[in-house]
Amino acid sequence: MMDGPSWAQMEFAAKTTPEKIRLKLMRGVMSYDEFSDLIETALNYSVGEMVKDKNIINPAGKLKNRMDEDQCTLMLTKPLKGMGFDISHSKNVGGNCDISVEGDSEMLWLGEAKIYSNYGKLMGGFQQLCDRYAPGMPNQTRGALVIYFFDGQVGNVMKQWRQYVDNARTKLVAIDVVKNPLQFQTSEPHGATEITLNVLHMPVPLMHEPTDVAAPPKRSVA
Repeated sequence: MMDGPSWAQMEFAAKTTPEKIRLKLMRGVMSYDEFSDLIETALNYSVGEMVKDKNIINPAGKLKNRMDEDQCTLMLTKPLKGMGFDISHSKNVGGNCDISVEGDSEMLWLGEAKIYSNYGKLMGGFQQLCDRYAPGMPNQTRGALVIYFFDGQVGNVMKQWRQYVDNARTKLVAIDVVKNPLQFQTSEPHGATEITLNVLHMPVPLMHEPTDVAAPPKRSVA
């Protein structure tokens, strides 16, 4: 006779994303794609939590008090530790990779994070991730470019960024992410191994410019 609840019962009882992810990690034995999907689900959850705290990360009118890139990345990855991921910041993987997550059977998922200022800086981060950090070995071919936005027009910038990276790298293919219109995914062969690298381009919209603190607009007289 089994003592305590079954896995099915525990999974049914789990209500929050962190609870569901923690249970799946506890069960273990999953494919690399399942492992990577779980990481990206967890990161999407963490992005949502960060956006709720945008007034703290990016205080209105207080440029000097904004969090820097490392602080944002630590805030992004902290919840994943609590979910049970073996996640590191600035670990050596061909260099100081911003985010690395390790799993069973030498599974490795990598992320590079940038604060958006221009497309050239984003391209530098993307090149670091694909051409410097990514080993390109089996079970080590997925990751994300995380982009922190302190200003608006995120949708337009991501559209232009997709066009830029698609034109700049001839073997790259960009596809939509159905569940998130702000995101897209790129695929291209690794430069050394020729195994396909899959990168999720993940914006984090942190603009905080509330209008309720300003004087109301003057009422026009008909």
